[in-house]
Amino acid sequence: MSKKVVGILIIGGILIGGYWLYHDKNRVARPIENKVNEPSPKDTIISSFLEKYSAINTTIDGNTNYTFQLEDQLIKQGKPVVLTGQIDDIFRKGDKFYLRISPSWFDFGSPQKYYTLGGCEDKIDEIASRKTDASFDEDEYAIVAKIDSVKKPILKIDGSITEENDVELEYASSDIFLITGECIDLALIKDNKL
Repeated sequence: MSKKVVGILIIGGILIGGYWLYHDKNRVARPIENKVNEPSPKDTIISSFLEKYSAINTTIDGNTNYTFQLEDQLIKQGKPVVLTGQIDDIFRKGDKFYLRISPSWFDFGSPQKYYTLGGCEDKIDEIASRKTDASFDEDEYAIVAKIDSVKKPILKIDGSITEENDVELEYASSDIFLITGECIDLALIKDNKL
């Protein structure tokens, strides 16, 4: 077959296929599910906490570069706050449990906020049962807390291994806040995917 005939057959096939795809009267268009307006599990939990505790939403990041700005946002108003994060550690000081909370994988920005919150002792067993040594912990929690203090360390030290036995240290101004307070309530945010 000549190149001309092959070209005509290809063009003809494309035209017939195109006609069939766009003009088949027996095909029924299926509606596309619109999940754009459905709130995410995270939004649902945060909204319920905001309503239940008359809390302040800290999950909407504002311009908080200085300690006094964060104090105004978290402490000065005298209300509980809603935050999100991952529970890095649970420790005991005396008879009281504390949760150490870092920014979640979904909320890393700058400046970063790290929380140490006392309380929520009724949830400790539930949290501890979810985390195993073999799994990568990506559980995100919504937390209601009453904040007592906000501090910003003066210096941040980062290290990296340069050779087998050498470590390079970098010193810089801190871009994190250390926040303490009391945990009032918390809930696991399910189906929150990277």
